[in-house]
Amino acid sequence: MKYLDRIKRNITRLTPEAQSALVAFQRDIQDPDLPLFDELHYQWIHEKNPHKRAGGPQFWIYRKEDGTVHGQQAGIPFSLLVEGKPYTASWAVDLMVRPEFRMRGIGNILSEAHRQDSDITVGIGITDDAYHSYLRAGWINLGKMPVFIRPLDAIRMLPLFNRSPDNLVHWTAATLCNAFLSAMDVGSDLVARFSGVKLERIEQFDQRADQVWAVSSKFYPVIAKRDFESLRWRFDTIAESQHYQRFYLYKGGDICGYIVARNSVRDGVAITTIVDFLCPPSLIAPLMAVCLKILRRSGIAAVYCRAAFPEAGKRLYPLGFCKRPSFTRIMANINSNSGLTRELMSDQSAWYITTADSDGDYREAGSTHSQLPVANEKSGILASRSHTKAGKASAL
Repeated sequence: MKYLDRIKRNITRLTPEAQSALVAFQRDIQDPDLPLFDELHYQWIHEKNPHKRAGGPQFWIYRKEDGTVHGQQAGIPFSLLVEGKPYTASWAVDLMVRPEFRMRGIGNILSEAHRQDSDITVGIGITDDAYHSYLRAGWINLGKMPVFIRPLDAIRMLPLFNRSPDNLVHWTAATLCNAFLSAMDVGSDLVARFSGVKLERIEQFDQRADQVWAVSSKFYPVIAKRDFESLRWRFDTIAESQHYQRFYLYKGGDICGYIVARNSVRDGVAITTIVDFLCPPSLIAPLMAVCLKILRRSGIAAVYCRAAFPEAGKRLYPLGFCKRPSFTRIMANINSNSGLTRELMSDQSAWYITTADSDGDYREAGSTHSQLPVANEKSGILASRSHTKAGKASAL
Protein backbone atom coordinates (compact mmCIF):
# COMPACT_ATOMS: atom_id res chain seq x y z
CA MET A 1 0.00 0.00 0.00
CA LYS A 2 1.30 3.43 -0.97
CA TYR A 3 2.26 5.91 1.76
CA LEU A 4 -0.50 8.41 0.97
CA ASP A 5 -3.06 5.62 0.81
CA ARG A 6 -2.06 4.57 4.33
CA ILE A 7 -2.63 8.13 5.52
CA LYS A 8 -6.05 8.28 3.85
CA ARG A 9 -7.03 5.02 5.51
CA ASN A 10 -6.46 6.60 8.92
CA ILE A 11 -8.54 9.72 8.19
CA THR A 12 -12.16 9.47 9.29
CA ARG A 13 -14.96 11.70 10.44
CA LEU A 14 -15.10 12.38 14.16
CA THR A 15 -17.32 9.99 16.11
CA PRO A 16 -18.51 10.28 19.74
CA GLU A 17 -16.18 7.41 20.64
CA ALA A 18 -13.15 9.36 19.36
CA GLN A 19 -13.88 12.61 21.18
CA SER A 20 -11.78 11.77 24.24
CA ALA A 21 -8.78 10.94 22.01
CA LEU A 22 -9.32 14.24 20.17
CA VAL A 23 -9.28 16.19 23.44
CA ALA A 24 -6.06 14.40 24.48
CA PHE A 25 -4.48 15.44 21.17
CA GLN A 26 -5.60 19.06 21.60
CA ARG A 27 -4.26 19.21 25.17
CA ASP A 28 -0.91 17.85 24.00
CA ILE A 29 -0.67 20.46 21.25
CA GLN A 30 -1.30 23.35 23.68
CA ASP A 31 -1.81 25.73 20.77
CA PRO A 32 -3.60 28.96 21.83
CA ASP A 33 -5.13 29.17 18.34
CA LEU A 34 -6.63 25.69 18.63
CA PRO A 35 -9.49 25.73 21.16
CA LEU A 36 -10.29 22.57 23.06
CA PHE A 37 -13.25 20.50 21.94
CA ASP A 38 -16.42 22.22 23.13
CA GLU A 39 -19.65 20.21 23.10
CA LEU A 40 -21.82 23.33 22.76
CA HIS A 41 -19.72 24.63 19.88
CA TYR A 42 -19.79 21.21 18.22
CA GLN A 43 -23.58 20.94 18.52
CA TRP A 44 -24.03 24.46 17.18
CA ILE A 45 -21.94 23.80 14.05
CA HIS A 46 -22.76 20.18 13.27
CA GLU A 47 -26.20 19.46 14.73
CA LYS A 48 -28.16 22.74 14.83
CA ASN A 49 -26.75 24.10 11.58
CA PRO A 50 -29.57 24.30 8.97
CA HIS A 51 -26.95 23.72 6.25
CA LYS A 52 -25.52 20.50 7.72
CA ARG A 53 -24.83 17.64 5.31
CA ALA A 54 -26.33 14.18 5.24
CA GLY A 55 -22.87 12.58 5.15
CA GLY A 56 -22.10 13.47 8.75
CA PRO A 57 -20.25 16.18 10.68
CA GLN A 58 -17.58 18.16 8.85
CA PHE A 59 -14.89 17.16 11.31
CA TRP A 60 -12.09 14.90 10.15
CA ILE A 61 -9.34 13.38 12.27
CA TYR A 62 -6.12 11.51 11.54
CA ARG A 63 -6.14 8.57 13.95
CA LYS A 64 -3.53 5.82 14.25
CA GLU A 65 -4.34 2.17 14.79
CA ASP A 66 -3.71 2.53 18.53
CA GLY A 67 -6.54 5.07 18.72
CA THR A 68 -4.43 8.20 19.22
CA VAL A 69 -5.31 11.31 17.24
CA HIS A 70 -2.54 13.25 15.50
CA GLY A 71 -4.41 15.72 13.28
CA GLN A 72 -7.75 17.37 12.67
CA GLN A 73 -9.68 19.50 10.18
CA ALA A 74 -13.10 20.96 10.85
CA GLY A 75 -15.56 22.81 8.66
CA ILE A 76 -18.73 24.86 9.04
CA PRO A 77 -21.19 24.05 6.25
CA PHE A 78 -23.18 26.88 4.71
CA SER A 79 -25.01 27.74 1.51
CA LEU A 80 -23.31 30.19 -0.84
CA LEU A 81 -25.29 32.11 -3.44
CA VAL A 82 -23.28 32.88 -6.55
CA GLU A 83 -25.16 35.11 -8.97
CA GLY A 84 -28.40 33.83 -7.49
CA LYS A 85 -27.55 30.11 -7.69
CA PRO A 86 -26.98 28.12 -4.46
CA TYR A 87 -23.84 26.05 -3.94
CA THR A 88 -22.73 23.88 -1.05
CA ALA A 89 -19.91 25.61 0.81
CA SER A 90 -17.90 25.32 4.01
CA TRP A 91 -15.74 27.55 6.20
CA ALA A 92 -12.42 25.80 6.91
CA VAL A 93 -11.55 26.01 10.61
CA ASP A 94 -9.14 24.49 13.13
CA LEU A 95 -6.71 22.58 10.91
CA MET A 96 -3.86 21.25 13.04
CA VAL A 97 -1.34 18.40 12.91
CA ARG A 98 0.88 17.25 15.76
CA PRO A 99 4.32 18.91 15.26
CA GLU A 100 6.26 15.66 14.89
CA PHE A 101 3.79 14.48 12.21
CA ARG A 102 4.00 17.58 10.04
CA MET A 103 5.60 17.72 6.58
CA ARG A 104 4.26 14.24 5.88
CA GLY A 105 1.24 15.24 3.79
CA ILE A 106 -1.26 14.61 6.60
CA GLY A 107 -2.49 18.20 6.68
CA ASN A 108 -2.96 18.25 2.92
CA ILE A 109 -5.03 15.08 2.93
CA LEU A 110 -7.15 16.26 5.87
CA SER A 111 -7.78 19.49 4.00
CA GLU A 112 -8.57 17.59 0.80
CA ALA A 113 -11.14 15.42 2.58
CA HIS A 114 -12.84 18.61 3.72
CA ARG A 115 -12.67 20.30 0.31
CA GLN A 116 -14.25 17.33 -1.48
CA ASP A 117 -17.34 17.64 0.72
CA SER A 118 -18.45 20.99 -0.80
CA ASP A 119 -18.60 22.92 -4.06
CA ILE A 120 -16.37 25.59 -2.55
CA THR A 121 -14.32 25.92 0.64
CA VAL A 122 -13.48 29.28 2.20
CA GLY A 123 -11.00 30.13 4.95
CA ILE A 124 -10.87 33.33 7.01
CA GLY A 125 -7.76 34.08 9.05
CA ILE A 126 -5.32 31.95 7.05
CA THR A 127 -1.96 32.01 8.82
CA ASP A 128 1.24 33.01 7.04
CA ASP A 129 2.54 29.44 7.28
CA ALA A 130 -0.60 28.01 5.70
CA TYR A 131 -0.88 30.72 3.03
CA HIS A 132 1.89 29.39 0.77
CA SER A 133 0.75 25.79 1.23
CA TYR A 134 -2.77 26.76 0.24
CA LEU A 135 -1.54 28.59 -2.86
CA ARG A 136 0.34 25.45 -3.95
CA ALA A 137 -2.86 23.47 -3.40
CA GLY A 138 -4.76 25.74 -5.79
CA TRP A 139 -6.52 28.06 -3.37
CA ILE A 140 -7.57 31.54 -4.48
CA ASN A 141 -6.19 34.51 -2.54
CA LEU A 142 -9.02 36.96 -1.82
CA GLY A 143 -6.81 39.41 0.03
CA LYS A 144 -7.23 40.84 3.52
CA MET A 145 -10.61 41.44 5.11
CA PRO A 146 -11.03 45.22 5.54
CA VAL A 147 -11.31 46.63 9.06
CA PHE A 148 -13.12 49.95 9.48
CA ILE A 149 -13.27 52.00 12.66
CA ARG A 150 -15.52 54.95 13.42
CA PRO A 151 -14.25 57.00 16.40
CA LEU A 152 -17.02 58.48 18.53
CA ASP A 153 -14.92 59.98 21.32
CA ALA A 154 -11.20 60.33 20.65
CA ILE A 155 -10.37 61.13 24.29
CA ARG A 156 -11.92 57.91 25.59
CA MET A 157 -10.24 56.01 22.74
CA LEU A 158 -6.71 56.97 23.78
CA PRO A 159 -5.99 53.75 25.76
CA LEU A 160 -6.63 51.74 22.58
CA PHE A 161 -3.49 53.35 21.14
CA ASN A 162 -1.43 53.24 24.35
CA ARG A 163 -2.00 56.94 24.94
CA SER A 164 -3.15 58.59 28.16
CA PRO A 165 -5.84 61.26 28.64
CA ASP A 166 -3.65 62.60 31.47
CA ASN A 167 -0.94 63.52 28.98
CA LEU A 168 -1.52 67.12 27.86
CA VAL A 169 -0.27 66.50 24.32
CA HIS A 170 -2.41 63.40 23.89
CA TRP A 171 -5.46 65.10 25.39
CA THR A 172 -5.05 68.16 23.18
CA ALA A 173 -4.73 66.07 20.03
CA ALA A 174 -7.79 64.02 20.98
CA THR A 175 -9.78 67.18 21.72
CA LEU A 176 -8.98 68.56 18.26
CA CYS A 177 -9.95 65.20 16.78
CA ASN A 178 -13.29 65.37 18.61
CA ALA A 179 -13.98 68.74 17.03
CA PHE A 180 -13.54 67.13 13.63
CA LEU A 181 -15.71 64.19 14.68
CA SER A 182 -18.47 66.59 15.71
CA ALA A 183 -18.56 67.91 12.16
CA MET A 184 -18.71 64.36 10.81
CA ASP A 185 -21.53 63.58 13.27
CA VAL A 186 -23.58 66.42 11.84
CA GLY A 187 -23.21 65.03 8.34
CA SER A 188 -23.99 61.50 9.51
CA ASP A 189 -27.11 62.70 11.34
CA LEU A 190 -28.31 64.47 8.20
CA VAL A 191 -27.98 61.20 6.27
CA ALA A 192 -30.01 59.44 8.97
CA ARG A 193 -32.67 62.16 9.08
CA PHE A 194 -33.30 62.62 5.36
CA SER A 195 -33.04 58.95 4.40
CA GLY A 196 -36.35 58.19 6.09
CA VAL A 197 -35.11 54.97 7.71
CA LYS A 198 -35.88 53.61 11.18
CA LEU A 199 -34.47 50.81 13.27
CA GLU A 200 -36.66 48.41 15.22
CA ARG A 201 -35.04 46.45 18.02
CA ILE A 202 -35.93 42.75 18.20
CA GLU A 203 -35.07 40.01 20.69
CA GLN A 204 -34.76 37.25 18.08
CA PHE A 205 -34.94 36.95 14.33
CA ASP A 206 -38.26 35.94 12.79
CA GLN A 207 -39.84 35.32 9.40
CA ARG A 208 -39.38 38.96 8.43
CA ALA A 209 -35.72 38.11 7.85
CA ASP A 210 -36.79 36.19 4.73
CA GLN A 211 -38.16 39.46 3.33
CA VAL A 212 -34.83 41.16 3.96
CA TRP A 213 -33.01 38.31 2.24
CA ALA A 214 -35.33 38.44 -0.78
CA VAL A 215 -34.96 42.22 -1.11
CA SER A 216 -31.21 42.43 -0.56
CA SER A 217 -29.44 39.27 -1.73
CA LYS A 218 -29.85 40.03 -5.45
CA PHE A 219 -27.45 42.97 -5.14
CA TYR A 220 -24.46 40.85 -4.05
CA PRO A 221 -22.90 38.39 -6.53
CA VAL A 222 -21.27 36.12 -3.90
CA ILE A 223 -22.88 35.94 -0.47
CA ALA A 224 -23.55 33.33 2.24
CA LYS A 225 -27.24 32.66 2.75
CA ARG A 226 -28.77 34.95 5.36
CA ASP A 227 -32.41 33.92 5.47
CA PHE A 228 -34.47 33.44 8.64
CA GLU A 229 -33.24 29.91 9.38
CA SER A 230 -29.60 30.93 8.86
CA LEU A 231 -29.84 34.02 11.07
CA ARG A 232 -31.77 32.23 13.80
CA TRP A 233 -29.08 29.55 13.90
CA ARG A 234 -26.22 32.04 13.78
CA PHE A 235 -27.43 34.44 16.46
CA ASP A 236 -30.33 32.93 18.41
CA THR A 237 -29.27 29.32 19.09
CA ILE A 238 -25.78 29.87 20.49
CA ALA A 239 -24.98 29.91 24.19
CA GLU A 240 -24.02 33.60 24.16
CA SER A 241 -26.98 34.79 22.09
CA GLN A 242 -27.92 37.40 24.73
CA HIS A 243 -24.83 39.43 23.87
CA TYR A 244 -26.06 40.24 20.37
CA GLN A 245 -28.33 43.20 19.71
CA ARG A 246 -30.55 42.81 16.67
CA PHE A 247 -32.38 45.48 14.69
CA TYR A 248 -34.57 45.50 11.61
CA LEU A 249 -34.28 48.40 9.16
CA TYR A 250 -37.46 50.01 7.82
CA LYS A 251 -37.93 52.62 5.13
CA GLY A 252 -41.36 54.02 4.38
CA GLY A 253 -42.99 51.23 6.35
CA ASP A 254 -41.24 48.46 4.39
CA ILE A 255 -38.67 46.18 5.95
CA CYS A 256 -35.44 46.33 3.98
CA GLY A 257 -32.52 45.32 6.19
CA TYR A 258 -31.10 44.29 9.54
CA ILE A 259 -28.02 44.94 11.64
CA VAL A 260 -26.44 42.97 14.51
CA ALA A 261 -24.07 44.60 17.01
CA ARG A 262 -22.10 43.42 20.02
CA ASN A 263 -20.69 45.63 22.76
CA SER A 264 -17.46 44.80 24.57
CA VAL A 265 -14.63 46.38 26.52
CA ARG A 266 -11.13 46.51 25.03
CA ASP A 267 -8.25 47.91 27.10
CA GLY A 268 -10.84 49.45 29.41
CA VAL A 269 -12.58 51.18 26.50
CA ALA A 270 -16.24 50.53 25.60
CA ILE A 271 -16.52 49.65 21.92
CA THR A 272 -19.13 48.20 19.60
CA THR A 273 -18.52 45.68 16.84
CA ILE A 274 -20.96 45.58 13.95
CA VAL A 275 -21.09 41.83 13.58
CA ASP A 276 -23.45 41.53 10.63
CA PHE A 277 -25.79 43.60 8.48
CA LEU A 278 -27.66 43.32 5.22
CA CYS A 279 -29.67 45.72 3.08
CA PRO A 280 -29.59 47.05 -0.48
CA PRO A 281 -26.31 48.91 -1.17
CA SER A 282 -28.09 52.27 -1.40
CA LEU A 283 -29.24 51.91 2.22
CA ILE A 284 -25.92 50.88 3.80
CA ALA A 285 -24.95 54.48 4.61
CA PRO A 286 -28.37 55.35 6.12
CA LEU A 287 -28.33 52.10 8.12
CA MET A 288 -24.90 52.88 9.55
CA ALA A 289 -25.80 56.54 10.13
CA VAL A 290 -28.86 55.81 12.27
CA CYS A 291 -26.87 53.16 14.16
CA LEU A 292 -24.05 55.64 14.87
CA LYS A 293 -26.58 58.15 16.15
CA ILE A 294 -27.82 55.64 18.71
CA LEU A 295 -24.34 54.53 19.76
CA ARG A 296 -23.10 58.06 20.40
CA ARG A 297 -25.76 58.39 23.11
CA SER A 298 -24.75 55.14 24.78
CA GLY A 299 -21.21 56.01 25.88
CA ILE A 300 -19.44 53.94 23.22
CA ALA A 301 -16.00 55.26 22.30
CA ALA A 302 -15.59 53.60 18.91
CA VAL A 303 -17.39 51.39 16.41
CA TYR A 304 -15.61 48.60 14.54
CA CYS A 305 -16.83 47.05 11.32
CA ARG A 306 -14.84 44.18 9.81
CA ALA A 307 -16.46 43.45 6.47
CA ALA A 308 -15.80 42.94 2.77
CA PHE A 309 -18.52 44.04 0.39
CA PRO A 310 -18.75 45.93 -2.91
CA GLU A 311 -17.71 49.59 -2.65
CA ALA A 312 -17.26 49.36 1.12
CA GLY A 313 -15.17 52.51 1.34
CA LYS A 314 -17.64 54.49 -0.75
CA ARG A 315 -20.42 53.59 1.70
CA LEU A 316 -18.50 54.10 4.95
CA TYR A 317 -15.90 56.84 4.47
CA PRO A 318 -18.45 59.70 4.19
CA LEU A 319 -19.79 58.74 7.63
CA GLY A 320 -16.38 59.14 9.26
CA PHE A 321 -15.20 55.51 9.14
CA CYS A 322 -11.51 55.05 8.46
CA LYS A 323 -9.63 51.94 7.44
CA ARG A 324 -7.31 50.13 9.83
CA PRO A 325 -4.54 47.64 8.96
CA SER A 326 -5.93 44.15 8.50
CA PHE A 327 -4.18 40.83 9.08
CA THR A 328 -7.17 38.61 8.32
CA ARG A 329 -6.47 36.82 5.05
CA ILE A 330 -9.31 35.24 3.07
CA MET A 331 -8.82 32.32 0.68
CA ALA A 332 -11.12 30.01 -1.27
CA ASN A 333 -10.83 26.67 -3.04
CA ILE A 334 -13.20 25.57 -5.81
CA ASN A 335 -14.20 21.93 -6.24
CA SER A 336 -13.54 21.02 -9.88
CA ASN A 337 -16.96 19.36 -10.06
CA SER A 338 -18.86 22.45 -8.89
CA GLY A 339 -19.15 24.26 -12.20
CA LEU A 340 -17.94 27.49 -10.58
CA THR A 341 -15.48 29.60 -12.56
CA ARG A 342 -12.22 30.73 -11.04
CA GLU A 343 -12.56 34.09 -12.79
CA LEU A 344 -15.72 35.08 -10.89
CA MET A 345 -14.69 33.59 -7.56
CA SER A 346 -11.32 35.42 -7.72
CA ASP A 347 -13.05 38.80 -7.92
CA GLN A 348 -12.65 40.23 -4.42
CA SER A 349 -15.21 42.95 -5.08
CA ALA A 350 -17.91 40.35 -5.74
CA TRP A 351 -17.80 38.85 -2.24
CA TYR A 352 -19.91 39.88 0.75
CA ILE A 353 -18.35 38.78 4.06
CA THR A 354 -18.83 40.07 7.61
CA THR A 355 -17.65 39.16 11.10
CA ALA A 356 -20.63 36.79 11.36
CA ASP A 357 -19.18 34.50 8.70
CA SER A 358 -17.23 31.48 9.96
CA ASP A 359 -17.06 31.14 13.78
CA GLY A 360 -14.59 33.77 14.97
CA ASP A 361 -17.20 35.97 16.59
CA TYR A 362 -18.82 32.95 18.28
CA ARG A 363 -15.82 32.63 20.59
CA GLU A 364 -15.59 36.39 21.15
CA ALA A 365 -19.24 36.87 22.11
CA GLY A 366 -18.67 35.61 25.64
CA SER A 367 -16.39 38.55 26.40
CA THR A 368 -19.22 41.04 26.05
CA HIS A 369 -19.76 43.28 29.09
CA SER A 370 -22.58 45.58 28.07
CA GLN A 371 -25.65 45.89 25.90
CA LEU A 372 -26.83 48.42 23.37
CA PRO A 373 -29.26 50.89 24.95
CA VAL A 374 -32.96 50.96 24.31
CA ALA A 375 -33.84 54.25 22.65
CA ASN A 376 -37.07 55.86 21.58
CA GLU A 377 -38.38 56.79 18.16
CA LYS A 378 -36.57 60.14 18.24
CA SER A 379 -33.31 58.20 18.37
CA GLY A 380 -34.29 56.23 15.29
CA ILE A 381 -35.59 53.05 16.94
CA LEU A 382 -39.16 51.94 16.51
CA ALA A 383 -41.00 50.26 19.36
CA SER A 384 -40.62 46.47 19.21
CA ARG A 385 -43.34 44.56 17.40
CA SER A 386 -44.54 41.12 18.31
CA HIS A 387 -42.52 38.49 16.51
CA THR A 388 -42.35 34.75 16.13
CA LYS A 389 -39.79 33.16 18.41
CA ALA A 390 -38.60 30.48 16.79
CA GLY A 391 -13.03 29.72 11.80
CA LYS A 392 -9.09 29.84 11.86
CA ALA A 393 -6.99 27.83 9.37
CA SER A 394 -3.61 26.73 10.62
CA ALA A 395 -0.31 25.53 9.22
CA LEU A 396 -0.18 22.28 7.30
